[in-house]
Amino acid sequence: MTDDKNLYNLSRRRLLGGLGAVGLASAGAGLGTSAYFNDTESFDNNTLTAGALDLKVDWQQEYYGPSESWMPVNAYPDTDGDAVQDFIRTRTEIADDEYGETDLSKLSESERQTVEDMFRDQFADLPDDVEMPVIELDDVKPGDKGEITISMHLFDNPGYLWFGGSLQDDLDNGINEPEAEAENVTVSDEMGAPDSGELAEAIQAKVWYDDDCDNRHDTGPACVQLVVDNTDSMGNNEADDSEPVAYKDDLLVAALENLVHDLDTDDDGVLNQTSVGLTLFESIADTRFTPTDDETAVVNGLGDILDQDLLTGGGADVAEAINAGATALEECPEDSQHVLVLITNGVNITESQFLSVATSNLTVNGGSVDKYVVIGLESYASESILSAIEGLQGDHEFIFVDDIDDEIEYAITGSGSVSGPNPDSTLAAEIQDIGGGETIIAEGSLRDVLSESGIGGPSGVLLDANRSSDAIDCYPNSTTQCLAMLWWLPEDVGNEAQTDRVVFDLNLYSEQCRHNPNPAEKTPFA
Repeated sequence: MTDDKNLYNLSRRRLLGGLGAVGLASAGAGLGTSAYFNDTESFDNNTLTAGALDLKVDWQQEYYGPSESWMPVNAYPDTDGDAVQDFIRTRTEIADDEYGETDLSKLSESERQTVEDMFRDQFADLPDDVEMPVIELDDVKPGDKGEITISMHLFDNPGYLWFGGSLQDDLDNGINEPEAEAENVTVSDEMGAPDSGELAEAIQAKVWYDDDCDNRHDTGPACVQLVVDNTDSMGNNEADDSEPVAYKDDLLVAALENLVHDLDTDDDGVLNQTSVGLTLFESIADTRFTPTDDETAVVNGLGDILDQDLLTGGGADVAEAINAGATALEECPEDSQHVLVLITNGVNITESQFLSVATSNLTVNGGSVDKYVVIGLESYASESILSAIEGLQGDHEFIFVDDIDDEIEYAITGSGSVSGPNPDSTLAAEIQDIGGGETIIAEGSLRDVLSESGIGGPSGVLLDANRSSDAIDCYPNSTTQCLAMLWWLPEDVGNEAQTDRVVFDLNLYSEQCRHNPNPAEKTPFA
């Protein structure tokens, strides 16, 4: 490994048939001979050099083996040693815990630096923080499987991320009597020649973007619960009430109806790969219907937004609204992506309270929300608070609508034009990206996954920060991206794989975005 590569080498991941082991990663960061800032993470030489592009990780690994159920095996951080990952605190939660303040701008420079250091210290710089191998499994049998979700955290500068892998060894690791009989060879204690084993072909594997960081490949449709502000400010007339105006809720409902019609791609009255429900909230929350793919039912139900029959006074209780929306999502199929879409005109909640209730409802923390899409309407929408949703673990989106008359149709459906800059994303794009399930990067036999047709080779795979657009997008500073790998040894594998050993590397590499126009041409693992 050279020191000019931002290579997070999930290296020496060992998977054995008779003596199974899987090893994870180390970390390094460096500015080497390359013209670009980069960060290097590797087990190869166990070195760590600080640089201007910092890549850190956390993970949760599980194994389905002798217990015939998924069991936690290893995690980071894991301060109590129970193999279950500790709760990851946000910067706001750290500031609140340490200084009793949720507004980071009110902290001194040294206090903000302390918060930042404590936030980053939750994640691993390897090998300094963890002894290897991170994952070690004994006596892997046909029918066993394992999974690890690795959460990457990029700091200090925006960066491109690559994921790569390579098969290091596929050895017989000795040949016992059953294997000798199956292969018509003699019993041996020898490791065997390189590529003499059968395990790399026998093991099946899959790598994907685990957008909700929950250690599961979500393959089903998008199950969406709209949680919509029903306060009077969403429908009030102008002060003098002299003539009709386009209320916020009128414009919102029209845009949502257009979105629902667009989701019925076959014009058969059934939403494609999506179901939609509705919760209204003010100082109380009321779920009008849980997610359904019946287009007519959804469109008719959206009319409830205009009724404003809650109007209990006291402002909008966002915490109650999120809890109610999450409860509605419990009705969704387990393999679907559970999406809570919060649409609000303003909140009377602190950032710490907002993030606390949002975090507690994530599936990774035992809740029912895989993804949040938060849409803030105009200047009253507490933009600084709502935008903090993007800092939670997983893939979450904040969409700010600065001028509802001009931008709401585009922000919801992606159609039409706006006079100013387009919102960064649209609700339609976020749902479309989800509808087909979490994106698979590579799958097949372990040998195939680690080949150039998978994640192997000098280029690896250039990861995309926004898979709802055609271009490869750069990851912003202070971003989180989860990748997952599932492996399994099929039950019909015979004695030919007994005692075999596989050794392979997984690598992560990051490089600065600025002045870096052709990332797809890079060969970071050459």
